[in-house]
Amino acid sequence: MECKELRLCPDDQPVVGCEVLTWIKVENTDSNGKTYLVSAKDFEDQKYSIKFTWWRELSTGCAVQVGSSKTYTPSDSDSGTKLRVTAVVTKDGVPVSPEIICTTAPVIKRPPPDFRKMIRLGSEEGSTSMTVISYNIMADFLRLPHGNSSHCPPWALSWAYRRENLFREIGSYRADIICLQEVQSNHHYGFFNKEFDKLGYSSIFTRRISQLRMGDEDGMDGCAIYFQRDRFQLVAQYKIKYAECVLPLLQRFELDERVQVSRRLMKDNVAAVAILEEIEDAKSKICIANTHIYRGSDNDRKGSDVRLFQVSTLLKGLEKFHSLGIPIILCGDFNSTPRSETHQYIVNGKVESFDQDPLGIKKQLDLSHSLHLATAYDTYGFDEHNPSKISCGRILDYIFYSEELLSVQGLLGPPDYENMLKRLKDERLLAPPNYDRTRKLFPSPFWSSDHLALGVTFKRMILSESNGAKANGGALGGVQEAQIKKQEEVKATTLEEEKKKKKKKKSSRKLVRKNPKTKKVETATTTLAFVFKTGVMLATDHKPS
Repeated sequence: MECKELRLCPDDQPVVGCEVLTWIKVENTDSNGKTYLVSAKDFEDQKYSIKFTWWRELSTGCAVQVGSSKTYTPSDSDSGTKLRVTAVVTKDGVPVSPEIICTTAPVIKRPPPDFRKMIRLGSEEGSTSMTVISYNIMADFLRLPHGNSSHCPPWALSWAYRRENLFREIGSYRADIICLQEVQSNHHYGFFNKEFDKLGYSSIFTRRISQLRMGDEDGMDGCAIYFQRDRFQLVAQYKIKYAECVLPLLQRFELDERVQVSRRLMKDNVAAVAILEEIEDAKSKICIANTHIYRGSDNDRKGSDVRLFQVSTLLKGLEKFHSLGIPIILCGDFNSTPRSETHQYIVNGKVESFDQDPLGIKKQLDLSHSLHLATAYDTYGFDEHNPSKISCGRILDYIFYSEELLSVQGLLGPPDYENMLKRLKDERLLAPPNYDRTRKLFPSPFWSSDHLALGVTFKRMILSESNGAKANGGALGGVQEAQIKKQEEVKATTLEEEKKKKKKKKSSRKLVRKNPKTKKVETATTTLAFVFKTGVMLATDHKPS
């Protein structure tokens, strides 16, 4: 039994505060003299273990032991010094193989963050305001040290570095609600969920459909929503998987067309929807939807039929909550530019004309909705400053909202790009040969994704304020009396439904019965189906216990 190879991650540059991971290759020799790799299971079954020792090398030539576990997180004391890690196979605490050694480059300090500022557009924040962040954080399995990321040093692309950078950045926004896309399942449950929990957030998560993509389920990415639990409680959540909504649409096609249409639309994209209720005001609810829409090819026109199908499916479901007077906030990476059919459909409620529709899918979609959605940055002429355009070169990320029920009070502004570029060059934080690069510098040691976060502070529209909406942020531009009357009717309907729900809750307690055979107590429960107009039941209400 012998350690043949020891690798570290990040392998080229340890950074203060970022955990250094180890990867080790162990070989053994059989009775015939052939060597083979030892699996982790065989290693444990034979009661072997690996002893790790971490050392800080001093300028005097001596070394001080700083750790004895499989991983090590450099501290400020390690800054400027090299780290050395040794590994040896042991059995019953006795070394049974030669020692293997790996030495790092000198530890560097994490580059100070380049904080972004919220641009105030309305009145001061109050109890009725809420800040929402939307961010595609770039799944680790999509991170490649070449192509669009070739300018970024490998150490800044490692997940050990990026996760700390992303968490620090997102935490600095102090948002009430956070919507993240491209969150790997293992990273949500193993890191973000735990860390955000410490900051007072609860969460829901929807993972992509693993059957449609090869690979480890833990590595599959999805959409996550985190919300401040001291302000909101989760009323219901829905996990929407667009591939499960294809079947009803297929009924509209001829038999010989269905296989091709099915293959076209069966994508693994998903959405997460949360109905949140203000703890201090049970009547005050909000619907948060977070999605990552199909990308397709680099040509925005290709894949537009799939994107329209996915977005129309989601919006038809959200109309249910809009009809109850619940404000909608729709976040995500839509992979659609402002001139695309998808964007036109979301903000206008219809599509005037189709560009390309080779399989006739768009013609079969019901491309109309009554949600009255606006995009926060465009509403105030800030689309040119949309962070998505700076990071991706074009706008793909959006935060849409119910313009009849919410007004925009603030927007998260773009980073100081010129200052960032100067720092990257002055501090030699660009990977060679990119020292003179001036465009598409995301991800970087400062911003750890190929997208930038969007942030909006919203304020609920109050009926008495609606005629003065222009002075209050301009989302409505004045609400007609008929609209006010409609909102009052919706409010009355909501109150009536809440009364019915309370009655149903009381009656459900009577549905406890004993099974005569098992003598066990069973409880009959009812569930609220999230039924879309396509006729598919996508999910069931999951109410917190």
